[in-house]
Amino acid sequence: MNGFFAFLFLASIGAVLGGVVFLLYVILRKTEHNRRRILLFIAASVGVCAISGIMFAETRTPEQIAAGEQRRAEERAAKEKEASDKKAAEELSAAEKNHQQEQEIANQKAASQEILQILGSLPTEIDNVEKITWYQPWGSGPFPAEDNIYWYAGSKDNEVRLRTLIVNFSSDSSWIFWDRVIFSTDQGRWEYDIRSYKGEEKGGKKTEVVMGGKYETLDVPYYNLSKGYQLLIDGTNPIIRLEGKQYYSDIQITPAQMEKVKQGARLNYLLAETYGKIVR
Repeated sequence: MNGFFAFLFLASIGAVLGGVVFLLYVILRKTEHNRRRILLFIAASVGVCAISGIMFAETRTPEQIAAGEQRRAEERAAKEKEASDKKAAEELSAAEKNHQQEQEIANQKAASQEILQILGSLPTEIDNVEKITWYQPWGSGPFPAEDNIYWYAGSKDNEVRLRTLIVNFSSDSSWIFWDRVIFSTDQGRWEYDIRSYKGEEKGGKKTEVVMGGKYETLDVPYYNLSKGYQLLIDGTNPIIRLEGKQYYSDIQITPAQMEKVKQGARLNYLLAETYGKIVR
């Protein structure tokens, strides 16, 4: 069909040219031919030329049709591949996310088991009103009348709160009123400012007079002092200084105390993994 319109287009052009030449001949020679019919022939030829040209442009050869179909097939294949790749990527992302979530839950369960093992090695005291189980190294009674550092934890509804307690005991009549805790090793130091003054109960600091002596204690969430404890673990010659305005008292960390410090740091790490929960 495309070839037919091409032939018709060329023929109509020839007809137009022939008609124009013949019309000029008639005009110049002043012959008796009907000029109106010649003009109509030329006009009809122009119309046929225009129509055939349009149809030629609109119709395609078999090669063009085949090329167009191939192009469309390639475009469809490209779109299908793009959609397939996108779906595969989404499925892979979902699978990786699901795997990560499963792995995170598995890690949290493993960490929770270790948390329970650590807490299970400590004496407990149960608060039947608040429904909290306290895991305390010193047991259910008052802590010993000696300088020491502790970590302890409270558990309720599978949530665990880790705290730390620094105890300073003295049997004499003078007070230190320490308001700063300095963690020191040969490699460096880290300070914690309590901001209490002369026994004022503030920032976890507390003073208490008992039979045979007096206590100054600091009871705060473990993370408040976690940097200091990590400094002691990583360094040598670990010392905690309890410093007041005029006096201070040092706690030289023994190997036995260091094991407890490491255990507390490990528990703090595990609770960070489980966001403070027991995952069963």
